[in-house]
Amino acid sequence: MPQKTNLNVNPYYEDFDANKNFYKILFRPGYSIQGRELTQVQSILQNQIESFGKYAFKQGEQVIPGEVGLNTKLDYVKLSSVSEVAVSDGTDIVYKKYDITQLVGQQLQGLTSGVVGTVLSAKLATESTADTVFVSYINSGNSNIEPTFRQGETLEVVDPPSSATFTPPPPP
Repeated sequence: MPQKTNLNVNPYYEDFDANKNFYKILFRPGYSIQGRELTQVQSILQNQIESFGKYAFKQGEQVIPGEVGLNTKLDYVKLSSVSEVAVSDGTDIVYKKYDITQLVGQQLQGLTSGVVGTVLSAKLATESTADTVFVSYINSGNSNIEPTFRQGETLEVVDPPSSATFTPPPPP
């Protein structure tokens, strides 16, 4: 997009004109470069990029194909209990429900298996479903053979902003 600001004023004195077909500025050795020369170099480069863009692309044409990707094999963990330990007044320990949507982008680690996964999305519980987190597994844990969290395993947030633990439900 061409620049609409007039730079042919103090202190720039930029008088670039694309119709003059100047594509090079020569600098004199032994003399310092002036601001006007640098401004004109920028204008020449901007004009060249704009000219190429007008040649290569049509106005309103899609530049990058807008393809949609869908991962139908996303792993998920249904949580049986979610709690956060908080200290109030410096002495009392209060347990309150943790908002699992804050886990998006965090890493969870299984305390017994050592499996680590990144939380991609979270879905809050309803009357018929449990809290669910959708994960992408990073490693296969301590034994290097378990690809997912174990049933009933306690999960812990890696480098948590606050202390939080999660327990998936036992198998049905």
